[in-house]
Amino acid sequence: MRVACPHLVAIELGEPHASVIEGCCPGPLELAASRLEPGSSTELSFPLQMHVGMDGPHLFAVHVPVGEGDDVLELFARGDFRG
Repeated sequence: MRVACPHLVAIELGEPHASVIEGCCPGPLELAASRLEPGSSTELSFPLQMHVGMDGPHLFAVHVPVGEGDDVLELFARGDFRG
Protein backbone atom coordinates (compact mmCIF):
# COMPACT_ATOMS: atom_id res chain seq x y z
CA MET A 1 0.00 0.00 0.00
CA ARG A 2 1.22 3.50 -0.77
CA VAL A 3 0.79 6.20 1.86
CA ALA A 4 1.14 9.79 0.59
CA CYS A 5 1.53 13.19 2.23
CA PRO A 6 -0.99 15.60 0.69
CA HIS A 7 -0.11 18.38 3.18
CA LEU A 8 2.02 21.51 2.70
CA VAL A 9 4.20 20.50 5.65
CA ALA A 10 6.03 17.28 6.50
CA ILE A 11 4.24 14.68 8.63
CA GLU A 12 5.47 11.97 10.99
CA LEU A 13 3.83 8.56 10.84
CA GLY A 14 3.64 6.39 13.94
CA GLU A 15 3.80 2.63 14.28
CA PRO A 16 1.02 1.03 12.20
CA HIS A 17 -1.18 -1.71 13.65
CA ALA A 18 -4.00 -3.85 12.27
CA SER A 19 -7.39 -4.79 13.65
CA VAL A 20 -9.22 -7.81 12.27
CA ILE A 21 -12.74 -7.35 10.95
CA GLU A 22 -13.01 -10.79 9.32
CA GLY A 23 -10.60 -13.73 9.06
CA CYS A 24 -7.15 -13.32 10.57
CA CYS A 25 -4.64 -10.49 10.76
CA PRO A 26 -1.55 -9.94 8.62
CA GLY A 27 2.04 -10.40 9.67
CA PRO A 28 4.17 -7.48 10.89
CA LEU A 29 3.33 -4.11 9.36
CA GLU A 30 6.29 -2.06 8.09
CA LEU A 31 6.56 1.50 6.83
CA ALA A 32 9.52 2.18 4.52
CA ALA A 33 9.72 5.75 5.93
CA SER A 34 8.12 7.36 8.96
CA ARG A 35 8.65 11.00 7.90
CA LEU A 36 6.95 12.23 4.74
CA GLU A 37 7.77 15.53 3.08
CA PRO A 38 5.00 17.38 1.19
CA GLY A 39 4.02 15.48 -1.95
CA SER A 40 6.09 12.40 -1.08
CA SER A 41 4.90 8.88 -0.31
CA THR A 42 6.09 5.68 1.30
CA GLU A 43 5.27 1.99 1.12
CA LEU A 44 3.33 0.17 3.85
CA SER A 45 3.94 -3.55 3.55
CA PHE A 46 2.83 -6.69 5.34
CA PRO A 47 2.99 -10.41 4.57
CA LEU A 48 -0.21 -12.26 3.71
CA GLN A 49 0.85 -15.86 4.11
CA MET A 50 -2.10 -18.18 4.58
CA HIS A 51 -1.62 -21.55 6.20
CA VAL A 52 -3.82 -24.64 5.85
CA GLY A 53 -7.25 -23.91 7.31
CA MET A 54 -6.91 -20.14 6.91
CA ASP A 55 -8.51 -19.88 3.47
CA GLY A 56 -11.56 -17.76 2.81
CA PRO A 57 -12.33 -14.06 3.14
CA HIS A 58 -10.20 -11.70 5.21
CA LEU A 59 -10.73 -8.04 6.01
CA PHE A 60 -8.67 -5.90 8.32
CA ALA A 61 -8.18 -2.23 9.09
CA VAL A 62 -4.71 -0.71 9.29
CA HIS A 63 -4.35 2.23 11.68
CA VAL A 64 -1.40 4.61 11.20
CA PRO A 65 -0.98 7.43 13.76
CA VAL A 66 -0.20 10.79 12.11
CA GLY A 67 1.71 13.48 14.00
CA GLU A 68 1.63 13.90 17.76
CA GLY A 69 -2.13 14.39 18.15
CA ASP A 70 -5.04 12.00 17.89
CA ASP A 71 -5.08 11.88 14.06
CA VAL A 72 -5.08 8.35 12.65
CA LEU A 73 -5.02 7.28 9.01
CA GLU A 74 -7.30 4.27 8.56
CA LEU A 75 -6.79 1.96 5.58
CA PHE A 76 -8.60 -1.28 4.73
CA ALA A 77 -7.27 -4.44 3.10
CA ARG A 78 -9.45 -7.27 1.81
CA GLY A 79 -8.49 -10.66 0.42
CA ASP A 80 -10.24 -13.92 -0.40
CA PHE A 81 -7.81 -16.81 -0.23
CA ARG A 82 -9.08 -20.10 -1.62
CA GLY A 83 -6.99 -23.28 -1.72
